[in-house]
Amino acid sequence: MKFYFSHVRLFRGAVGDKFVFMDDNATCHRTLTVQDCLDSEGIQCLVWPARSPDLNPIKNVWDALGRQVAGRNYPPTNKNTLIRALTEEWDKLPQQLLDNVVQSMLAVGKSWSRLLSGQRRAQISALPRMQDVACLSVITGNNYLQADLLNIGLSDSPLCPLCKSVSMTEQHLFDCPTLLHIISQDNCEVLPPASATSALYWTARRLKSERTLAGVT
Repeated sequence: MKFYFSHVRLFRGAVGDKFVFMDDNATCHRTLTVQDCLDSEGIQCLVWPARSPDLNPIKNVWDALGRQVAGRNYPPTNKNTLIRALTEEWDKLPQQLLDNVVQSMLAVGKSWSRLLSGQRRAQISALPRMQDVACLSVITGNNYLQADLLNIGLSDSPLCPLCKSVSMTEQHLFDCPTLLHIISQDNCEVLPPASATSALYWTARRLKSERTLAGVT
């Protein structure tokens, strides 16, 4: 906790009076201990709506950092080499990537704002967490799939990373030939739309990650 807040203090000192701390609604961030520490430091936090989608651009940066570490010639094998790899790859991240990530949040935020007051948002909020995240990720486009990665500069193509034919969309989750066996296996054709979208979305994310780690582009 002390290590965590030592970094927050540095950023607050650099930004000044307009500093607002942004984390998310993860349970570990909402404990009384964390809240007491924030209050004692006089740190203003960004208020997130309950069960909001992941709109924190740092998550896209973590994704980029993870890809860089996974692609090293000699992957880390213990805590010390992992820390060294993360530090070295962090220093190599181009400023343009960070700028692209922040700019991409503007478009995502506009999509999200249209959902906040609508009936569709209320329906999605009532879904189980995994389905909620999957549906909102697909709707807003902040989904870590290929078109999103192209937008923030982590890919040179918007095509589906699994079949390489068209851009990944909600409809393409059901049309992608690589996912056809999942449709049959999970009976997605008879599941409610949100359940089917969620099952296919998380499968696509997993397959894409596996291919990335295996060096398949």
